[in-house]
Amino acid sequence: MLMLGPAAMAGTGRSLAYVTNVNSNTVSVIDIGNNNTLVDTIPVGTGPQDIAVAPDGKHVYVTIFVDDGVSVIDTATDRVVSTVPVGTRPEGIAVTPDGKHLYVANRDSNTVSVIETAGNTVVNTVRVGAGPQAIALSPDGKHAYVANLRSDNVSVIDTDANRVLKTIAVGTAPVAIAVTPDGKQAYVANAGRANQPSNTVSVIETAGGAVAGTVMVGAYPNGVAVTPDGKYAYVANFFSGDVSVIETAGNRVMTRVAVGDSPSGIAVTPDGRQVYVAGAPSDSVSVIETGGNTVASTFPAGVAAFHLGITPPPAKPPASPL
Repeated sequence: MLMLGPAAMAGTGRSLAYVTNVNSNTVSVIDIGNNNTLVDTIPVGTGPQDIAVAPDGKHVYVTIFVDDGVSVIDTATDRVVSTVPVGTRPEGIAVTPDGKHLYVANRDSNTVSVIETAGNTVVNTVRVGAGPQAIALSPDGKHAYVANLRSDNVSVIDTDANRVLKTIAVGTAPVAIAVTPDGKQAYVANAGRANQPSNTVSVIETAGGAVAGTVMVGAYPNGVAVTPDGKYAYVANFFSGDVSVIETAGNRVMTRVAVGDSPSGIAVTPDGRQVYVAGAPSDSVSVIETGGNTVASTFPAGVAAFHLGITPPPAKPPASPL
């Protein structure tokens, strides 16, 4: 069977979804414009976790939990072109809006590694709270927000100086974070612990650096993503097998969408029309249509599909003057 690589498909104007598969040590490449067809499977290191896509779509970055590194994938060839050593047990990863730096949350060393993408080298290390699990950048790239699983707080990093400006207390065991497109709020999924259930999302007002609200969601919220228009936050609830849809204007749950076993990673397409949700036990990805908040399809990925990132659609060629 002929399988077109991303470079061949770029002319079709399609986006691709890259899905980390924890137990098969691979990344699945899905053509989301062609019936969610699997077009490639990329071997990476042991225990791939989170994923970040460069703004220009040319590279995808994957944290490798067991190997303590970051795999750099060239999307033109779908091959790993570099592996960057970082701290112990890297989990969350985010890329700056200009694509020049990566911020990597190292859970067991309580640090964030700063990688310069031009040379794929670590240029700084920032000490944060206990158990940094997830990370998100502000739209202007000036701040990195780090969810610290074990200290129940969020570290705010000034990316110019690479130092912690502030630490914000949130709910129990924060494991995921997303910043709104206008940069005014950060949504933090608090998974809770066995003896300390949380099942909440903390809403941080970034200007004041404080929690402005708390939203009750499903059991063990494990992933969060905000739509491009900033109107909705989608929260993957691991134990209740559904996704909570939060209306950000009033910070209330509009509905919950059943998606199957143990949803974790979650991402919104660039046009905001669909939400992709990875489910580890089912080795699959569910697609929610945001217009009606219903599941449109479910397709297989690798073993223990965990997190995913979506490339931007290729730029349209300039119109002919003729």
